[in-house]
Order: sequence, then C-alpha cells, then structure tokens
Amino acid sequence: MEKEEEKLSMSARTEEAIVQLILDKNWQPGQQIPPEPELCTLLGASRNTLREAIRALVARNVLEIRRGNGTFVSGRMGVPDDPLGLAFVAHPGRLPEELMDIRQMMEPSIAILAAEKATDEDIAELRRCMEAYEEAVALGQDPTPQDIAFHKQIACCTQNQVLPNLIPVISESIRAFSHLQPPMKVRSTILAHRDIYEAIAARSPSRARDAMNIHLAEALRKLRKSRLKEDDED
Repeated sequence: MEKEEEKLSMSARTEEAIVQLILDKNWQPGQQIPPEPELCTLLGASRNTLREAIRALVARNVLEIRRGNGTFVSGRMGVPDDPLGLAFVAHPGRLPEELMDIRQMMEPSIAILAAEKATDEDIAELRRCMEAYEEAVALGQDPTPQDIAFHKQIACCTQNQVLPNLIPVISESIRAFSHLQPPMKVRSTILAHRDIYEAIAARSPSRARDAMNIHLAEALRKLRKSRLKEDDED
C-alpha cells in the first residue's frame, strides 16, 4: 500500500514539475516539449512515472500527444472541455440564449479593455483573425472556428492573463447556435467584425463597446428569430 501511495505521489510531483517547467521555459501553446529521455533526466523521474504524469496532464488539457510527432503544450492551456458543466444542464434548449446573456455581460467590457491596452502586434493579429473569417466565408467553409478565434484574440488584446481562459464560454455560445443562423448572418458578422476591429485599432473604448453591443444584439435577435421559426414548424 505504501509503495502504491509513493508511486502516486511521484507521479503527482512529476506532473507539477512539468507544469513548472512549462512556465519556467516559457513554452508556448503548440510548442513541442523535450523527448522522454531528456525529461527523465531533467526531472529525475523514471520513464513509467513520466508517462503517468504526461497522461494526467493530457487529461487536464495541459499537454497533447500527436501520434508520430511527440508531445506538445496544449492550446487549451489547462482549461477543461466543459468548464461550466453544460452537458448536465436541466434545460439544454435554453442554453444558446443564456450563453448570449453571458456574452452580453462580458464582451462589451472586454472590448473596452482591448481598445485601451492592445499592442500594435495584438491589433495586427486581430486583423489576421478577421480576414481569416472572411476568407473562410469566401471559400464556402464553415467560419465558426475563425469566428471563435476573432473573439478570443479580442480577449488577448486586453493583456489580461485570465480572460482568454474565459473565452470557452463565448466559444460554446458561438458553437451552440452557429447552425441556426440564416445565410445573412455571415454578411452581418463580417461587417460587425470590421466595426469592432476598427474601433480597437483606433484605440476607442466607447466605439469598441458600442460595436460589440450592436454585434451581440443582432446575433441575439437572429437567434430568437430562428427559435421562433423552429417552434412554428413544430
């Protein structure tokens, strides 16, 4: 029993040592971590203990294993797949509108902070995200991943380390009703993204807030319209 507890303890300690290594070395999301032999030497851990620790960190969304390529820092940065327990809500049909309520509370304030604190590099990346959305639309692809990336980059523009980890709430909102949107949604989203981008690039907090409020209000209006149409068809 003591040996089993010691094994678990060693695995847990190795987990945290890897996390500390990621922080100390400033390894970025998508960056490959050293191979097993090097990590074993760095951490003073056996190969079995290291593998247990890596499996646990994969489950925690800290690391990801790419078969045939190695182990990488996860882009999820430790954020769980379902941080709000959305899979267990009692009335899932209400989720899209309730998540939109959360977006309306959060995102206008995020836009204000982004306009105040974004660097030139942040703004350039925001433009790239905006144009990636437009390109996906032009190619006839589902632009939802690019939509999510645009909103996440706005959070990154705030220089707040926590906000980008709250974006899964927004991402789930976008995913939850993207399939309900009528075709005109794409065009209106392109225009809304451009308004938001231009306000942040101009360093205008009030314009950024207003542009985001308009974007979210229009999205909520279309969502409710789609829901009413579905109810009529039922």
